[in-house]
Amino acid sequence: MKFDFTTYRHLTHFIAACMGEFTEVVLYSFEDINHSVIELAHTGNVSISGISLGDPLSGFAVTAMKDKGKEGPPYYLKHTDKVADNRSLIANSFLILDKQKLPMGMITAYTDVSMYQHVAGIFERLAGGASHQQREYAADKGQIMIQELSPSAMIQQVVDEITGGNPITIKRLTTKEKIAIVERLNREGLFLIKGAVSQVASVIEVSEATVYRYLSNLTK
Repeated sequence: MKFDFTTYRHLTHFIAACMGEFTEVVLYSFEDINHSVIELAHTGNVSISGISLGDPLSGFAVTAMKDKGKEGPPYYLKHTDKVADNRSLIANSFLILDKQKLPMGMITAYTDVSMYQHVAGIFERLAGGASHQQREYAADKGQIMIQELSPSAMIQQVVDEITGGNPITIKRLTTKEKIAIVERLNREGLFLIKGAVSQVASVIEVSEATVYRYLSNLTK
C-alpha cells in the first residue's frame, strides 16, 4: 500500500509559513530515490536551497536512514549544508516513519544563515576574533561538514575514493574494486533505500543479481 503523504504536504507549507522568508521546507519521499522531492515551500521570492520538485534524494537522508533503528527521536537538528552559490544553510530534518517504524520520507527545513554570518563576521573582526572563513577552514581540517549528495553523486564519490581518483572507466574496474564499492555503500546505508541496488548496478555496470551476491557475501 502506497504511503499517504497528504498530511506531510500540508505540514511542509505550514512550517515554511511559520519560519519566514529565509527558510525553505522540502518534503522527500523514499519511494523513488531518483525523483524524491515531492513538495517544497518557501515564502520568499527565490528558492533558498536551489532544490526543485522531482530532484533526487539527498545524501543526508541516506545517512539518517542508517540511524533509524537507534534510540532517540527521529529528527536531526542543525546539520550544515552549502548550496551551489556557496551560501551556508542550516538544515533541520524530521524522519517520517510508518506504523511499522520504517522510514517513508523526510521533511527538511533549510535556513539561509549567510546574512547573519556576514554580520557576525563584522563584529568578530572588530573584536579581533577569527573570521567565519577561518572557522570553515578549521572545520575542513577536523570537523565534519555535512554536504547534501544525491545517491548517484554518493556512488560516484565512493568510486573515486576506491580508485584513488584515477580517471579510469567503469569497464576497467576489477571485481575486487566493485565489491569494495558495494561494501562502502552498504556501510553508508545506501541500500536501505528502495531502488538503490538497481542504481548501483547501473553505475558499476553489473547486474542487480551481482550486487545482491556481493551484499550476501559481505554478511558471511
